Amino acid sequence: MSVRTGVLVNGQWTTRTMDIHHILAKNREEEPAELPTQALPEGNTPPVLGVLTRTITRSPIYNWIIPARIRHKDKNDVVCIGDNYIEIKELTAEDGHLRHVVMKADFASTIRAARVFGTARRPAVSGLDAIIKAESEEMDLDERSGPKVPPQILVLALESKELVFLFAFDNEDGQVEFLTSHRPLPDQRSYLEQLGKHVAVDPKSRALAVAACEGSFTLYALKSMDQLRRDMECPGFLEPNGLLPIQEERHLTVDGVILKMEFLYPPTGDDDHVILMLIVSQDNQTRLLWYDWDCSTSLRTASRLGTFGQPVMRLEQLPLLLIPLTISSAFMLICEKTISVYRDVLTGNATRKSISFHSRDAPITPGSSRRAPLWTHWARPVRVEAHTSKHDDLYICREDGMVRFLEISEESEIMVDASMKAGILGCNIDTAFASLDLGLNRDDLLFAGGDMSDGGLYLFQARQSPEYLQCIPNWAPSIDFITAAVVPPENLASKRSAPSAATGPSRDRIFAGAGRGNKYGAVVELRFGLQARMGATIDLEDCGTLRLWTLPDLSGEGLYFLLSHSMHSSLLHMSTDTSTVSGGLDEATGLDLAYPTLAAGATPEGLVVQVTERSIRATTILTEKPRFAWNTENKILVAAVDGKTASVITVIPAGDAIMVHLGRVAVHDEMVIVSDIGHALVLQSEPTCMSVETVETALFLFIGTAAGKLEIFHMDLVTGLVPLPEQNLALGPGLATFAVCESLAMTTTEKGAMLVCGLRNGCILAFQVDHDPDPANKLSLSRKTSITVGTTSVTVKADILRPNSVFVLCGIDFCRLEFSSRHSLSPTVYNIWLTDRIRVAYQQKSMQTVTQVEYQRHLETSGMIGSVVCISGTELIMAALDDESGPGVVPRRLRIGGTPTRIIFSKHLNKLVVSYTTLEMRPISQGNGHGRSSGKRSLRPTIQIIDPDQDSIKTEPETYLNHEMDQSDSVRSVFPVEWNPTEGNRMYHMLVLSTQINRSTPHHAAGRVLFFNLRISDEGRVDVKLKHQIRHDKAVYSVAAFGASSLIYCCGNELILQTLRLPDKKWLRPIKHMLGSQSIHISVAGLFVYVTTAAHSLTILKFENEGLRPQFSDRIARAGMHHFNTRDPSITLVSDRACSVVGLWRPPRRRSDGSAITLFEAELPKSITRIRKGTPSNPWYSPLAMQHETFHGSSADGTFYQLTLIPETSWRLLRFIQNLAVRNSLVCPFECLNSPRKHIEPSTTKAQYMHVDGDILSRLLELGGVSLLRAMLAQEPQGDHRSFDYATAAVRYGRFCELVHDLVGLEGHEDLVQAAVDFMNSLLLPGL
Repeated sequence: MSVRTGVLVNGQWTTRTMDIHHILAKNREEEPAELPTQALPEGNTPPVLGVLTRTITRSPIYNWIIPARIRHKDKNDVVCIGDNYIEIKELTAEDGHLRHVVMKADFASTIRAARVFGTARRPAVSGLDAIIKAESEEMDLDERSGPKVPPQILVLALESKELVFLFAFDNEDGQVEFLTSHRPLPDQRSYLEQLGKHVAVDPKSRALAVAACEGSFTLYALKSMDQLRRDMECPGFLEPNGLLPIQEERHLTVDGVILKMEFLYPPTGDDDHVILMLIVSQDNQTRLLWYDWDCSTSLRTASRLGTFGQPVMRLEQLPLLLIPLTISSAFMLICEKTISVYRDVLTGNATRKSISFHSRDAPITPGSSRRAPLWTHWARPVRVEAHTSKHDDLYICREDGMVRFLEISEESEIMVDASMKAGILGCNIDTAFASLDLGLNRDDLLFAGGDMSDGGLYLFQARQSPEYLQCIPNWAPSIDFITAAVVPPENLASKRSAPSAATGPSRDRIFAGAGRGNKYGAVVELRFGLQARMGATIDLEDCGTLRLWTLPDLSGEGLYFLLSHSMHSSLLHMSTDTSTVSGGLDEATGLDLAYPTLAAGATPEGLVVQVTERSIRATTILTEKPRFAWNTENKILVAAVDGKTASVITVIPAGDAIMVHLGRVAVHDEMVIVSDIGHALVLQSEPTCMSVETVETALFLFIGTAAGKLEIFHMDLVTGLVPLPEQNLALGPGLATFAVCESLAMTTTEKGAMLVCGLRNGCILAFQVDHDPDPANKLSLSRKTSITVGTTSVTVKADILRPNSVFVLCGIDFCRLEFSSRHSLSPTVYNIWLTDRIRVAYQQKSMQTVTQVEYQRHLETSGMIGSVVCISGTELIMAALDDESGPGVVPRRLRIGGTPTRIIFSKHLNKLVVSYTTLEMRPISQGNGHGRSSGKRSLRPTIQIIDPDQDSIKTEPETYLNHEMDQSDSVRSVFPVEWNPTEGNRMYHMLVLSTQINRSTPHHAAGRVLFFNLRISDEGRVDVKLKHQIRHDKAVYSVAAFGASSLIYCCGNELILQTLRLPDKKWLRPIKHMLGSQSIHISVAGLFVYVTTAAHSLTILKFENEGLRPQFSDRIARAGMHHFNTRDPSITLVSDRACSVVGLWRPPRRRSDGSAITLFEAELPKSITRIRKGTPSNPWYSPLAMQHETFHGSSADGTFYQLTLIPETSWRLLRFIQNLAVRNSLVCPFECLNSPRKHIEPSTTKAQYMHVDGDILSRLLELGGVSLLRAMLAQEPQGDHRSFDYATAAVRYGRFCELVHDLVGLEGHEDLVQAAVDFMNSLLLPGL
């Protein structure tokens, strides 16, 4: 039922049709979100404000790495499992690198354990077999289309008390999809008894076991893979929960804590035998328990071998690793000091052999821990079946990067034939460790996910050190991060205060303290975009390279680079393997290198065509074949070469006229000629750029002119050029009315061709190209889209590998513009970041020109085709663009000498100030009777000043803090703050450090506030000098500047305000205020002081009457983490340890209970430790999104979030769409099973309802965007959902249209769904 009623919209009454559910929801909203102790005073009405959160990047920490072919038998995949996501990577046998395939992060829960079951791993094909397989795949594409059961299936145990079975497949569009099913786990009384802590799979995939931390486990009998393939032919298999691999289950109990659980390999000749082993601890005694049964019978026959189990030795009470061996049903226990091998387990009393290896390998970083490093994981390389029948090879890794190789033999008495040191990896290792398969007769490849350090791929060759192949970035733990508007070095060097035209304005960049230890601590710059991995680099003698082309080498030995400089051209040759570069090819090339090159290209036959300012050349480089040379006295203004049609177009002045000539290159009787086609045409204005483009099957010539117009010609290769109506490049209202085109490129989208123009004013203009072939190849340009990239000329270059994309160069920006009608009509721009595997701190410079390596048959196996080639300064760089991974975070690592704790940006220095702790070992001589000496671990806090734009850290004077302290003191942490006290027009630049000092006396700490003067010398060196210190008998936690010359900080639980009287440099009497708990973070806004405390959330104080007076506080005593003040000083974001972010509003008038009002509350998967202002770093960031205030938040595990404050109209539409999406099994396959029964209409009755989950909206865009949202709106309410939905889909759609109208005012708009998707897309774009 629905009624017509009056609604107040944007200050005007409007008649709307509303159904009964909408009216009831509006009535519920009239109830206050909080129940205050008193009525709000007049004028204290809180604003209606929501928050949109989105995960920018997930934690880079992998908990497990599992090689598993869960897509197809020929896909050499690796499954990387994070805290709440899985990522599939594919191993390429050609170069041994991993490429990203897909990520799945919609589990809505933490992953507790993971395993795979199915067909056992087989060695990958390689060499000639790989080529044969690739050819067979091309012939077998139709047969493989659609979902099929792969060799293996992944099983996950979730925190939400369910098992998830899943595999992936490539759909008809080439996208990867997942097929999942859920199996609830029985609910238990306590978390320790909840199943899911341990998951084990039988080696032959006949059974699955899931255990709790203590008390019980469950056995599952699995179907065979053949049975699952037969099930797939049945109806409903592809429906949700259609995958049913379990055929029987049995729950068992056990006394004690379950430490380890694994299935053992069955004895030889007894393949039906299943053996499950548990290591259980009870009453300070660890025992081994075995259960066995025949898989051909029921699980009811499973029984324990023996009654009480077999006790282990004292040194094995807490084993580190349990490794089932492939021979003799044996297993291995790896402990801190021993390796023990057990065999004959079916007797009920296994025999044990042990060897000691505790003292063989010293720690790689002595002193990093008080204990010896532990063994964390193991991996089994793939071997041929003939070898595995009697031998077992294992790699075990230690947490500091040490790897040992174990050879197990059935013939050996202790079974361990050899235990040798395999190598040292350049990273810390936890449980993310695996052996990958490159194929038979190939070396072993180990994949280590870094633990508080970068991970990597390492190739292990016999009797050689491991070869580092690929970096796996890891910026966790991220204890602190900042956003910094670093002034470009070019501006500093020229002493200009205003931004230069070349570099543009300063932009916010994100720097985070990451890693741990002297070896792996670093400052990481987090950049968002596409990664281009640098390969070959060439140092050039000339720094004025303007253009660049890649040309074929018909000898098949490599390729040529033709470079155009300001006064001449040059030619370089690079070998196919990029190892050899030769220059100085001035003679006998057949090219004109005396003048700058305007255009160049190659015909399909390999004939190179070059146009310079004074000539046209056609040749095959360095061969004796016929050549063509034509010279002119008139300077050629612009030129274009179309290699596919062998066409040459030149623009040459003739008296007062400017003529356009069309010619074509041909070979007749071993002679090269360039013949004119048609008559030359007059150009109306001086040309600035020219390009030949194909629209459908017709050729067109586009010429940009200095008059701000685009002249268009149809190219008929028989009759010549045919002029078409010109196009004006005026940008329209609110923008420049005159624009000159500097470059042109054509792209192809789902809706046709797009012409992209790079303008001199820093903008990109895109036109929809409409072609009418009859009767005279008419061409019309329409539907202009304008994007501001920078402030200098824009160069665009078509991407030969992606028809819908163009590369863009503008000042310091190197990016790619993509057109995709899937989500939005507007193009998307992504930065491209060059990275160097060796130079991890490589800082990208401005690019002068860019091109790509085009197809050449002899380069097929080199991986060079499509590589990006660019000129940066005096360096030519070839890089492979990582298209498969898509846009994401591209870290840049600046290594420091310790564990970072705090990081700030000094505007005065234009540098980063980083505090970190360095571990030192102080030797202590002692006679212990063994001739050995030991040392004392000492943490040395350090302040380092870093130039963020250097390729490597140039060490400024480091400030060591413990040189003035007693030897018995230990500085635990240091917190730097920049302080600029002001007296009149004079400003002092100080660095203030608050310290926490551990005294030798137990349970007693002290603190200091240290004041350092900062001065930049004439040489640009930063001088740091200690000027003053304030001692306290309690630790000093946080500091903030207050007023012109005051500081406020927390000492213990006391808040202290110190004021410096600048004329006589005297400190006034401090003002103090006692807090409920220690301060975590302090900020100041005018006279208000905001303090986040460890146990009492946010407290707001005001400086008045010469004291600090409490004004407001959070009504809930949260365990505070951080806070940040918004543009509106009355609204503050507060994060806590319970994974919440709340918006607190400070009313104009103080309430009697002194409480602030909670506007919204977002519940996130992780606690946010830092909140910073999220100013977009790119000028092309959506203007619509710029209207909303955005913040960045980080978690300690490296997860970064984007938080956007949204007004009521935006919140209502986005929350409406989210409530709709949560019910959709495609967008939310896990939330939809347990979705709360709330109406789709948004409600303001709870602060939690004001939160919009941007991750859900992002998935909606990725999975279909407009089409999916349209289908969701059109779906009729069904079953018991009708009481929580609108009466009909038509009523629901009507309410959706009202919300879109209220937001963007599109009365009568032709496509409201498209408008809503465009709005979501603009808000969800990462502002990095």
